[in-house]
Amino acid sequence: MNAAAVATRTPVASRPAPARIALLGIGNVGNAVLARLAAWEGTEFGNKLSLRYIANSRFGCQPVSFADALARVRSPEAALSHGANALRDVKLTLGERGTRIVIDATASEDVAEQHAYWLAQGIHVVTACKLGQGAGRIARALDCAEHHWSPLCGSGQCGWK
Repeated sequence: MNAAAVATRTPVASRPAPARIALLGIGNVGNAVLARLAAWEGTEFGNKLSLRYIANSRFGCQPVSFADALARVRSPEAALSHGANALRDVKLTLGERGTRIVIDATASEDVAEQHAYWLAQGIHVVTACKLGQGAGRIARALDCAEHHWSPLCGSGQCGWK
């Protein structure tokens, strides 16, 4: 056999699947987050992220890209799924495995109540919501702390334990 004819294959390192993101709340903060994500689309960093779900109290949808999500949010005529159950749909849309992230850009007590549950499911929670950090309910703060959330952002010490 001719040595030149023997094809060698170098194993290609498998890329991890992109982190799946659910963005809850599309007001000023949510729009700013979405604009930042859309700006990263097509970049090396942006390719590591996949926006799977956006929702507010009136609608939820599964965009095909960050730009699609931005267009849907900014256009009242855009096709949106009215009557979506954002809290139920989050876990279903993000799936059971891999890196999953909920970005809570709401001031919703109902959404904040889900943080400890999502953390227990291995879903990362990013929030600027004081309610999500336990404000108003010490039990919520203790539940989140049990699942490795450190509500110290006000002191500049955000992070996981």
